Amino acid sequence: MPLEELISTYGYAAIAIGTFFEGETILVLGGLAASRGYLELPWVLVSAFSGTLLGDQLYFYIGRAKGHSIIEKHRKWKSKSKKVFSLLNK
Repeated sequence: MPLEELISTYGYAAIAIGTFFEGETILVLGGLAASRGYLELPWVLVSAFSGTLLGDQLYFYIGRAKGHSIIEKHRKWKSKSKKVFSLLNK
């Protein structure tokens, strides 16, 4: 299967998954694929927005639900996080 066909077939899913984890670099590659005519720019933007939104929400939920227990396990993080929490609680 040629590279162009792979991009056309799986490009939007790859952008959504890539922006879920990484973000900007994948979006730039999606824009490049759209400028070359392999993908359509509006769907690149929808895929990138969806992946980014879902990733950010998941990471926020993990931090909200498990953040304090994760910080408690790491002594270096605990000492550094005290300053951050004091700034947030003002």
